[in-house]
Amino acid sequence: MNQAEILQEVEGILKIFGKEAGLKKGETVSEAEERQCGAICVLLGLVREGKEMAVVKTARRLLGKRKYEWVLKVMGCGGEATVEGAYLVNVAECYLLYQKDRYFHSRETLVSYLARLHTITTTMTTLLDDDEHTYHLIYNGTLYLFELSRLLLKHSFTKEAIIFLGFAVQCCECTMLAQVKYLKWRVRIFLTISLAYEMMGNVEGGVAALQKGVQEVQELLELEQSDPVPPSQETLGVIDDCMAELQCGLFKFSVTRLDSGKPDDSPAKGKPPTGGTTPTPDTLKALLTSTLPTAGPAHHLKALLTALS
Repeated sequence: MNQAEILQEVEGILKIFGKEAGLKKGETVSEAEERQCGAICVLLGLVREGKEMAVVKTARRLLGKRKYEWVLKVMGCGGEATVEGAYLVNVAECYLLYQKDRYFHSRETLVSYLARLHTITTTMTTLLDDDEHTYHLIYNGTLYLFELSRLLLKHSFTKEAIIFLGFAVQCCECTMLAQVKYLKWRVRIFLTISLAYEMMGNVEGGVAALQKGVQEVQELLELEQSDPVPPSQETLGVIDDCMAELQCGLFKFSVTRLDSGKPDDSPAKGKPPTGGTTPTPDTLKALLTSTLPTAGPAHHLKALLTALS
């Protein structure tokens, strides 16, 4: 591969990791540039053996001289840089595969894409034994798995996406990511897993995912309340919002069951709704009360809008 070919491929990757992709949440412009530069150099430096310096020089010209030392660190350093490098190699390769075959028409494309996702999970697994010190790297791994799984969902590869989303949420459950600080992220993964089941027409699976999320939020609330120092209003607010998000999803599935003629598993007190009929206002009110028992009017309205979407 000559310099012109390298430059052309680097510029293609820049379109993926550059300004078009925008900043990740909480990421500074400098951090975004480092991520982009790292992706370019790791992909075309480590995957294409023997081309490291050509890629470094190209990235240096495209992204500026001040990134040069950071590039060298990612390409040659151990520890965290190696982990991030391993992530970025596979993430970049996934995006390149997707760029060439956006609908996964080729079985080979899908197999290669899934293989990269499996490699990411393997990297994350090695970090779990020391999660107290590596939880931020595990968190980054869940971000990558989530984004790459969304591309699978976009083209109805739901079973495959559920596997990796499930792994991501398990990593959040058994590490320091189980704290309130990361609760919104964990709930977002649960909601996406539920959506994947819904896309498959598997209502039971979707409900189970949401119920698992509700259980974990409740356990976290109880843990916070058992602490000698009472949880702050901000903490309680985050927990309440997350609980309501999950309950809104359960409400939507309850309405879906009514529309499809299948009775709901959690009817109102003593008055199970009749399947196969259009829900009446009283029925919807009963469902709201049973699925969102502690939520206020705002969350009730959101639940109704979610069910109608």
